[in-house]
Amino acid sequence: MTATHDIQDDELLALLLGDEATVPRIRPRDSALPAPLSYAQQRLWIEQQYDPSSSAYNLPRAFLLKGQLHAQALESALAHVIERHQILRSRFVEINGQPFQEVDHQARFCLDRQDLRTYPAAERKAMLDRQVQAQNTEPFDLSRGPLLRAQLLQLADQEHALLITLHHIVSDAWSNAILVQDLCEAYRISTGARPHQQLPALAVQYADYAQWQRDNQASGQGLESGIAYWQSYLGDDFPVLELPTDQPRLKTTGQPAAHCHIQLPQALKQQVDSLCAREGITPFIVFLAAWQILLSRYSGQQDFCVGVPNATRHLEETQALVGCFVSTQVYRTRLDSRMSAVELLRRLRKESQAALQHADIPFELLLDNLSFERSAEHAPIFQTLFNWRVEDNTATLLQLGDLVLEFIDSDLPQAKFDLSIDAGSSPTGFYASIEYNAELFDAATVQRMAQHWQNLIQAISQQPEQALADLALLHPLERQQILVDWNPPALHISKLPVHQRIAAQAALTPDAVALLLGNERLSYRQLEQQANRLAHRLIAEGAGPDIRVGVAFERSIEMVVGLLAILKAGGAYVPLDPEYPQDRLTHMMQDSGVGLLLTQAAIGARLSIPGHIKVIHLSLDAGDLSAYATEAPATHVDPLNLAYVIYTSGSTGMPKGVDISHEALTGHTDVAIGYFQLSAQDRVLLFSSLNFDGFIEQLFPALCVGAGVIIRGNEVWDSESFYREVIDNGMTVADLSTAYWFLIAQEFARKGPRDYGQLRQVSATGEAMPPEGVKLWAQAGLNHVRLLNTYGPTETTVTASFLDCAEYVSGVRSLPTLMPIGTPLGGRSMYVLDDNLEPVPAGVVGELYIGGPLLARAYHDRPALTAERFVVDAFGQQPGGRLYRTGDLVHYRADGVIEYIGRADHQVKIRGFRIELGEIEARLLQCAEVREGLVVTLDSANGKQLAAYLVPCDPTLASADLDTQKARLADVRAQLKASLPDYMQPTFWVLLAQLPLTPNGKLDRKALPAPDPALAHSDYVAPATELQTRLAHIWQEVLKVERVGLHDNFFELGGHSLLATQVVVRVREQLGVELPIRDLFGAEHLLELAEKVQGLQTAANPLQDELARTLALLKSLSSDDIEDLISQ
Repeated sequence: MTATHDIQDDELLALLLGDEATVPRIRPRDSALPAPLSYAQQRLWIEQQYDPSSSAYNLPRAFLLKGQLHAQALESALAHVIERHQILRSRFVEINGQPFQEVDHQARFCLDRQDLRTYPAAERKAMLDRQVQAQNTEPFDLSRGPLLRAQLLQLADQEHALLITLHHIVSDAWSNAILVQDLCEAYRISTGARPHQQLPALAVQYADYAQWQRDNQASGQGLESGIAYWQSYLGDDFPVLELPTDQPRLKTTGQPAAHCHIQLPQALKQQVDSLCAREGITPFIVFLAAWQILLSRYSGQQDFCVGVPNATRHLEETQALVGCFVSTQVYRTRLDSRMSAVELLRRLRKESQAALQHADIPFELLLDNLSFERSAEHAPIFQTLFNWRVEDNTATLLQLGDLVLEFIDSDLPQAKFDLSIDAGSSPTGFYASIEYNAELFDAATVQRMAQHWQNLIQAISQQPEQALADLALLHPLERQQILVDWNPPALHISKLPVHQRIAAQAALTPDAVALLLGNERLSYRQLEQQANRLAHRLIAEGAGPDIRVGVAFERSIEMVVGLLAILKAGGAYVPLDPEYPQDRLTHMMQDSGVGLLLTQAAIGARLSIPGHIKVIHLSLDAGDLSAYATEAPATHVDPLNLAYVIYTSGSTGMPKGVDISHEALTGHTDVAIGYFQLSAQDRVLLFSSLNFDGFIEQLFPALCVGAGVIIRGNEVWDSESFYREVIDNGMTVADLSTAYWFLIAQEFARKGPRDYGQLRQVSATGEAMPPEGVKLWAQAGLNHVRLLNTYGPTETTVTASFLDCAEYVSGVRSLPTLMPIGTPLGGRSMYVLDDNLEPVPAGVVGELYIGGPLLARAYHDRPALTAERFVVDAFGQQPGGRLYRTGDLVHYRADGVIEYIGRADHQVKIRGFRIELGEIEARLLQCAEVREGLVVTLDSANGKQLAAYLVPCDPTLASADLDTQKARLADVRAQLKASLPDYMQPTFWVLLAQLPLTPNGKLDRKALPAPDPALAHSDYVAPATELQTRLAHIWQEVLKVERVGLHDNFFELGGHSLLATQVVVRVREQLGVELPIRDLFGAEHLLELAEKVQGLQTAANPLQDELARTLALLKSLSSDDIEDLISQ
């Protein structure tokens, strides 16, 4: 085997062969006795026991043979190779619960031959592809040798395909060259081209190495110092690498593999070689560094581990042996964004040298000496592999006369990891192959990753002194697409403020109905005159530009008149919800600095108003404004003057004010008219409360086009009241809080399709849209009503993006776990950025930043918070532009649509896993029994735990007794367990009649009741049945623990893979059940395992059960009865 670069294997040999004299020699052992498995074999054996039908560890090799082939000689040659290497005709057996290997003397090799010459060329090619795939996917039975099979397909008179497949437990990549060399020599012998009668015998066999490894590496000073090094280097906390995936992870064992093959440009090879020469490193270091940076950029993590295979052939006796010697070394990735690329390269070089010095510590042995969270959900320690290939030139060795060999590509059918890469060098340049789990990643995504990896290699080679955060991940054209093409063009903002546009509309259609509330109606003329009169009064009281005026109203026509009047007076309104707690209202009045308060008499009497605030009671029926002019006051407002100050919740527990300018209000009004498609013929629902910014786009855009505004009263309508308003008032457009929309979607779906009058568009806003609601929308027969999912923080002026849900309602697109938030609206630019404020590629999660002229001016009198949340816009064309940090985690789809992931502060870690609570909530809503769901984290003595708050479809369940609730929750728990990993399962469950809402209609998390521990898992429950007791005893024996309860987890008690095999053996011996090891891995606790074993007993013993019933019947018969039966 040759290599074009000094790579790890060569460095290892140079480093360790010099010390060979001090290493105990491998001696032949008694081949009549079973041999232990090497550490590498042990891991592979356990993997195969876990899933006996898996072909993930098949090693296929396919060759095209051109020339005159002697098929019988080839079969004889293959048999000679198998005879020479005992490992190829070995089998694997269990003795007292431990795996061993022994030569299978019954093993017989037969070359399967098929003649395809009679088929047309195209069909021959298809048949060859199918045979390659079939050989790759057919699993091996490790209990029978030989663990090498071969098939010869004759394609033409002078052309054959040879398909050779081995199991990894008997071979590795290094062994390929040995096998081909031996096959070549054996073929020459079989055809008489060599005078020898057989291949020379080997001095030692692989089983001798396995015995030597167990005898010499199980203890000793070298072992202790090696393990001490790895423990010190790796530490004891191993974050799980969590790459964003295109599809959710399913609980399957398939992991179908797909591959992305890359040939790097020759120019890049020259740059890498030049860098390597300057720094005294190998391309392995450069490529590994780029892989680590790529994974960090995609995952958002700077600390994780990468596995790197190593040949582990430092002993002279192992050089010519076929077998599984390869081990895996772990490189701990600890990146700092300000570290330079060359610093990383130099650090990796030192780490590589240290790893080589301790390369004789088997990874499997290292696992037993590291502390980490074991899970069936992912591989231990590392979840991705980087392999530097040694170039294989062995194809040129198999030549005899006209017989020439070429390799046939045959990718492995199953992925061992979610993502791994093989890279190497050849005379034509660098190449790589990325293997990925096709159930998780789309081909386009991996192709993008491959290009980004190349971009990083180029950036490292060209600018090694650059900081890691500044290395270019994106191609310039991709960067242009993300930053420019996926954002809307610049918005032209009218100089005419909203209140003047409404005045112009009143002059155009004075008698049109502007406002509707119950039986009340107000025309545009009346609205304009009343607002003008009140504006004059406000000016007389001191209102003007940037003067804040508080407004505290019940939902009424006066409320709208009051807001419009404040704008006409040049002031800025500050909404104050009378339903808020008094201390909150007091804080808002004092913090905003309002000097005037506009309210109604009944409301004002309930408020505790600071003495310095002038109070104006507004009643349109009182006639107290009759003295003021009906013409608009001659006020002027600058576009940057305040239009309103709206308060949102703050992290300190007290609300914070958001200052919105007239320019932002005017600009968004135009944008809303566009995406609502408003005209004078519309009737628009004013649903939101005054202090929720959705109120703004439900009111002002409609009034600016002459539409009628239907004001909801103080009471939130039930679904039937909403429906009556739609029909009776000709409602055409409704903008609803997401929680309320989901409520009416459920009720409308329950009613079934019916007439919805003139209703043409509904939007849901304020929270993440549950996909289940979209399905219900279609079931209600509302396909013809345009459904929008809108998104926007208050700081970006109401709504910043929208998604037309038509494709999801119609079923053209399947529903995602979380609904996208769409694309940015005019006046905003949206950027998905990483922690270093660099744009991330499509599919990669980042924080959403929003720029553009429609941002809020600031947080009111909060300069430090303003500076923290509004940062410099480095991407826009506007001088002095800013970006608002939303705190929302999102990613781009490949088409530029933004998908919402969750709040950064709702992202939690449970048992080391990063979790989006929204994903669990989405799964809960897919359960038929659940109407609404919310998941939160709670702190407990055992760390953070998940609590699920559910509103059941059956309203009586919320008040049912504990036993009834537990029984009904069992189905929900089972469904969640089937779709989510164990670390995403809630510990606590709370059933509510309804989720608590704030006055704005949003979820009120602070009002959630504390969970009842009785609905959580108990700490210890003793086994109850004989089977449970016997299983508990088996666990106690294997794990060496004193007590095992029904809810104990095998791995949390200290179990691991090899101990799991001992449990399987004891279950077989003591209970007579063949327990698949995967069932033990998949069982959450002893109780679940007992249920699985009981099911296996029932399935395995139908004959015994029938015999037992027959015997019991016979025992009940008398002698005469038996005689009668015999005589019949």
